[in-house]
Amino acid sequence: MKKTMTLITVMLLAFHSLPVISYAYAAEQEETILSTSTIEESTETTTSSSELLTEQSTEKSTESIPEATTESSHVVEPENQASQEAVTNYQPEEQVVSDVQMQGVADPLSTKIERNLTTEEFVKKVGNEARKVAAENDLFASVMIAQAILESGSGSSQLSQAPYYNLFGIKGEFEGQSVTFNTQEDDGTGNLYMIQSSFRQYPSFKESFQDYSDLLKGGVTWNEAIYQGTWKSVATTYQNATQSLTGVYASDTKYNEKLNQLIETYELTKYDFPEAEVIAEDGQFTQPLTTEEPITDTFGGEDNHRGVDFAAAEGTPIHAMSAGTIIFAQYHDSWGNYVAIQHSNGITSLYAHQSMISVSVGDIVTQGQVIGFVGSTGNSTGPHLHVEICQDSSLLPEKLVDPLIFLH
Repeated sequence: MKKTMTLITVMLLAFHSLPVISYAYAAEQEETILSTSTIEESTETTTSSSELLTEQSTEKSTESIPEATTESSHVVEPENQASQEAVTNYQPEEQVVSDVQMQGVADPLSTKIERNLTTEEFVKKVGNEARKVAAENDLFASVMIAQAILESGSGSSQLSQAPYYNLFGIKGEFEGQSVTFNTQEDDGTGNLYMIQSSFRQYPSFKESFQDYSDLLKGGVTWNEAIYQGTWKSVATTYQNATQSLTGVYASDTKYNEKLNQLIETYELTKYDFPEAEVIAEDGQFTQPLTTEEPITDTFGGEDNHRGVDFAAAEGTPIHAMSAGTIIFAQYHDSWGNYVAIQHSNGITSLYAHQSMISVSVGDIVTQGQVIGFVGSTGNSTGPHLHVEICQDSSLLPEKLVDPLIFLH
């Protein structure tokens, strides 16, 4: 009897030691499984919405768009704002697709740009058209070209190529002409969905630049002055113009840095001035030093000297030879402390080896204004002023001319 009772007691103890699966636990497990299933289904949906996009032209072409040249729409819709980089603000009449592609960038998170042949060729192709349109509309051609590089991938996007010539991704119709692409939109939560979007089709790059300049000058219905900060008469420098686009045209917080890097890397400021041969006019340039100082080295010669050297005592005031805008005021290993002034006719004058600079980039100076003082900074053997004259802002050797032509 005792043995039987002992056996029953052991069995009861063993039973109570087993884990009991409660209803709550079972429900929790079922919810977890459902949640996992939902995630998998969501992932599957996202993947399927990222398939290759197709183009439907006005001629009903069924040719598929290669992935590399797909136009991804990053437009902010009235209710669903896309979260991608460089999203354009919603515009009821002018919707712009920003494809922001940095050309020649080693690190996509960096704004440092390395020069490459593709972009150089693109600049040569569109530069003069941008120059003409910008000059007629009080805009910086340098900024427009930089944007075209960024938005079209240096002309590599299908939308920017013939027969569409849409460099800025502007939606809608141009004189009744458009092309339709299937584009991806973000619903605001990271989920992509497909829509058909019509983009303006232009006869050439000229019309693309002109249409974009109309947008910058005329704004949008709800704010005609929204892009006023890009106008030359308002911005005065391209740096101010690119800054005004940041957070307004594009939400990318480094948009201006990217544009500035492109402008500097490809020396686009030369397109902000008329293309013309340098002509020395009487009174156009005056001497940079008020006292007659001996010339110790002239332009050219066996050593291909870039300019003219004036011997002068350290601290002698240096004067702007002509009115213009300061485009450089900084230190250079060879020039030392130097200042470069871009003049109204596109000519640039440079003043090197200064002991101290008294102007800043963006300053507008008058003829004869003191811009610094003679020194011996950089690659210099003693106090003197080195002066250069360039036909544009590139300061390239082949664009330099003899300063004495202007200083007779």
